[in-house]
Amino acid sequence: MKGLFLLALVLIGYGSLYPFDFRADGAPFSRLFEPSPGSRGDLLENLALFLPWGYLGMVAWRRPGRPSRFAIVVVTGAVYAAVLQWAQLYLPTRDPTLRDVVPNTLGAAAGALAGCVPFLDVRRLGGDGRIRPAPFVIIGFWLAYRLVPFVPSLDWQEWKDSLKPLREWRPFPWVGTFHDAAAWSAVGCLWAAARPRWPTVRWLPLFAMATIGLEVVIVDNWLSPATVAGAALGVAAAVLLRYRPAPAALLLAAALLLSGLFPFTAREAPRAFEWVPFAGFLDGSMLLNTQSLFEKAFLYGALVWTGREAGLRLRVAARGAALLLAAIEVVQTRFSDHTPEVTDPLLALFAALFLHLADAPRTPPNPVESPPR
Repeated sequence: MKGLFLLALVLIGYGSLYPFDFRADGAPFSRLFEPSPGSRGDLLENLALFLPWGYLGMVAWRRPGRPSRFAIVVVTGAVYAAVLQWAQLYLPTRDPTLRDVVPNTLGAAAGALAGCVPFLDVRRLGGDGRIRPAPFVIIGFWLAYRLVPFVPSLDWQEWKDSLKPLREWRPFPWVGTFHDAAAWSAVGCLWAAARPRWPTVRWLPLFAMATIGLEVVIVDNWLSPATVAGAALGVAAAVLLRYRPAPAALLLAAALLLSGLFPFTAREAPRAFEWVPFAGFLDGSMLLNTQSLFEKAFLYGALVWTGREAGLRLRVAARGAALLLAAIEVVQTRFSDHTPEVTDPLLALFAALFLHLADAPRTPPNPVESPPR
């Protein structure tokens, strides 16, 4: 866990200081106190950025009888956020402001609170082997992807507007439907393995319907035919396949390949490959980038996890997922409507690292034989 915390520290700094075009004559210090309007996506990004700091800081250095750990994690997170804003004064392409430190600190506090809950502590949760924490985390990424920006609406008209795209069945969105069906079949496998005693057959359809219902009441969200049809087909596939991980892994791989190349429109000239990690997540709409990050965290985490549960070693499953994603990215240089980059294979390797630390297969201890009388 300490390694994951250090990795989170590096990634937070990477995302805050990209593209690293420092200049010697930085902006005046007073610029940090200037009002800076922020969008909902910026607020969500700043909150989510320090969630791993708070959570991993609590879990990695947990000590009994140390209630001050929460305050230490939150205060150090606030200091780190302020230092990063100061460093942005020397980046002409960034807009530094101490206003961002507030949501950063709130994100660190929320993550630290999650680390205090025994049910969410991956070390306590998986300690007896009866509950496996990583499947719940991966399912959480899927739920977060569906419910971004997590703000409910009380406007009845907005609820009706979110249902209007359901009328658009022609042409049938078969790529999106297959994508969601593969995802929901993986969700069924993840739940069945996370807590085998819980009734997956009854729970999975209820969870799918509840997720779709929540999507209706979230602002700036809407339902599509692919969402509904994909959920129905995915739940049916999970039940028919008896939640076996091997078919779910094959469905996920096929869905990634299909959605990664669709609409199969060739380019006249190959597009340059982006070698800067996470470059695509640091430009454009932060709200859409956050949603995309949640989606990819689920898909790649589920792909590596189902591959391992199907009988592959974790390193083999990770390499296979990374090679598949790298091949898709390379082919994308010849297809339109895609940005080929190195980020996706790296995310698959990060998912494997998380599984190695938080959800390693556990073997029960050998029973102690009683000495013969």
